[in-house]
Amino acid sequence: MVNEAGVKSRDSEALHQIRIGLRRLRAAISLFSDIVAGPRTEFIKAELKWITQGLSPARDLDVYISGVLAPFRAQHKDNADFRSLYRDFERRRAEALGRAVDTVASDRYRDLLIELAAWIEAGAWSHADDQAARAAHERPIEIHAAAQLARWRKKIVRKARAFDELDAAQRHKLRIAVKKFRYVTEFVAHVPRRKSTSRRVAFLNAAKRIQDCLGALNDVAVHEKLNIGMLDEQGETNPKLLRGRAFVAGLVSGQEEAQIAKLTKGAAVALADFRAVKPFWK
Repeated sequence: MVNEAGVKSRDSEALHQIRIGLRRLRAAISLFSDIVAGPRTEFIKAELKWITQGLSPARDLDVYISGVLAPFRAQHKDNADFRSLYRDFERRRAEALGRAVDTVASDRYRDLLIELAAWIEAGAWSHADDQAARAAHERPIEIHAAAQLARWRKKIVRKARAFDELDAAQRHKLRIAVKKFRYVTEFVAHVPRRKSTSRRVAFLNAAKRIQDCLGALNDVAVHEKLNIGMLDEQGETNPKLLRGRAFVAGLVSGQEEAQIAKLTKGAAVALADFRAVKPFWK
C-alpha cells in the first residue's frame, strides 16, 4: 500500500516494489497454505494474481526499455528504424503504465484491501473448529516452517537434477519456487534453530544467484516476445518499415541471446551449491 501513490505517479521503482510486496504476500500465504485453506483464501489469491497481471506488462516494458534499448540509443542515434522502434516501445510502456494506474485506482483493488485486512485479522481460517485444525494452529512455528522448507527444497532439488532438460516454461516455474523458498527463509530468519546462521546464509546466497540467472534468462524470453509482438503489430502495411525494425530487433535480440550460455551455466552452478548446503532447519 505504501507504493500505491508512486504507481499512480508512474514511478518505475514504486511499480517494482509493489510487485515485490505482492510476491512476498503470496509466498506467506503459501507458507501457511494448510492452515488458511478455504474458499475465501482462494478468492484472495485470485485477486492478488489479478493485481500482479495488471502491473506486470508495465514492468516488463520498463525493464526492456531501460535495460536493453536505452544503451543502444547513442550507438544508433542516426538510425531512423531504431528511433521509430524506441518511440513505439515508449508508447506501449505509457499505455501499460496507464493500465497499472487504473488497477490500483479501481474499486476492485480498494475492495480487495478491505477484504484482505478482514481475512488476515478474522478470516474463517482463524477459527479452528475441529481437532486437526486446532493442532495445525497450535503447532510451533519452527516445526511448521521446517516441514514447509523441507518440502520446497525437495521440489527444487528434484528439478535441479534435471535442469539441462527443462524448457523455458519449466525454468520459469523453478525460478518462482526458488524465489518463494528465499522469501520464506527470510520470513523465519529469527526463529530459533540449531546451526542455523551459516547454513541459512548459504541457502540465501545460492537462492539469490539462481534467481538472478533464471530471472535474466526469463527476461530474454519476455523481450523476445515483446519484439515479435511489435513486429506483428506492423503487419504488412509498411514492408520497408517492417524490414528495418526486424533488423534492429535482431541486433537487440542477438546481444541478449549471447548471454544465454553464461546465464545457464551460472544457474546450474548455483543450483549445485543449493543442493550441497545442509538444511538449516534441522
